[in-house]
Parts: sequence; C-alpha cells; structure tokens
Amino acid sequence: MNRRNALAPARRGADWLALGLAALLALALLGGCHRKQSPIAQAFAAPLTHADSCAVDGMVLMEHPGPKGQILLPDGTRRYYCDLKEMFGEWFDGDRTPEGAMAFVQAMDGRDWSAHPDGWVRAEDARYVLGSPLAGSMGPTMVPFREQAAADAFIASHGGHTVAYAALNADAVAAYDREVRDMMRHNKVVFADGQAGGKPMPGMAGMSQPVSGMGGGPTMQGMNASK
Repeated sequence: MNRRNALAPARRGADWLALGLAALLALALLGGCHRKQSPIAQAFAAPLTHADSCAVDGMVLMEHPGPKGQILLPDGTRRYYCDLKEMFGEWFDGDRTPEGAMAFVQAMDGRDWSAHPDGWVRAEDARYVLGSPLAGSMGPTMVPFREQAAADAFIASHGGHTVAYAALNADAVAAYDREVRDMMRHNKVVFADGQAGGKPMPGMAGMSQPVSGMGGGPTMQGMNASK
C-alpha cells in the first residue's frame, strides 16, 4: 500500500469529525438565538374568564358588553381592559407599556355586542370603527374588525367611520376619549338593549342620561378615516 492510500482513511475520519463539530456549533448557535428571544415571542391572547378584571378601573370584563383588550408584557404578565380607549391609552404610553409587549383586541366580525371570551387578534391587524354611539362598558368605544366588509356592515347599522391602526397614537386616543365624553354629556349614546335614560355608564355617573336612537356621533378629530 502506498503512502497516499494509507493516509486516506485518516483523512476521511478527520473530515467526518470536522463536519460533526460544525453541525454541533450550528445547533449551539441556533439554541443561543432561541434563548435570546422574548419569552412571549410565540405567545397568544388568553380567553377571558369571569375572574378577569380591568387593569384601569377593576370592572369584571365578562359582565359588560362590547369589545375588550389585553396587553401581554415581556415577563408574561397580562393586563386586561374593559374598554379599548383605556387599553390604547396605556399601549401608547411608554412609561406604562415597555418594548416587547403585545396588544390584542376582540374582533367583532360576525359577533353580537354581548361579552365573549374569544375572537382575539393582534391590535395592529385590526381596523377600528369610531364615532358610533353604541355603548360598550365605558360608553361609545373603539370597535375592531378583521375585515373591512364587517366594519362596513357595522357602520350601516350603528354609525361611525373606519380608522386604520396606523392612524392611532397617544394624542389621537386622548382626543377620541374627549369626543366620547362629549357624546355622553349630550346624550348621544345608544345601549345595546335599546333602553333609554336613567342609565349612566359605570364610572361616568352624572355625565349623561343616554337615550335611544341611532343618530351618528360627531366626526372624531385627530384621526384619518380609512377604508
């Protein structure tokens, strides 16, 4: 056997060893990347229970109508909200909501106005109807939808206009909250059960006496309508 043939098995062994070490290194790098991901990187919204209460005012979410929200923080803590004005008020507040958090809202496509535990979508994946007088837990609210057709059907029945998520920010949400309070003071609120008068919203007693009817609310300032 010549020297070349004698060295061939040793070389092949070294090649296989090098390949094995490269594969182990690749797995280690992938594992390291995975460990560095946020602990909520693959997280989803949690269905509501009758024990979940609003992080702002303590209201039990499943006891009140209209869409709800939740924010999942990087440490896995969840905050629930009975009204989307409240949720977005904290979502756009960097002091209250850190980087890496995720916001979810209940899309109302194909659903009635009563409380429900599911139907969650990422907040940025929804479009929102504003300006409808239909009352949620804290008066007229922001109503999310997955599809524009569903939003249009809601508007045809309950008024309002569509706003894209990209148009929302802290100033816009604060402006809309002021508009809602003005609607409440001027009795421009409709309850889902059709009842009128003597029924101020929780936390807003004395601000308004809502009446029935479907007159559209005023155009909300600071937000661009989007179809």
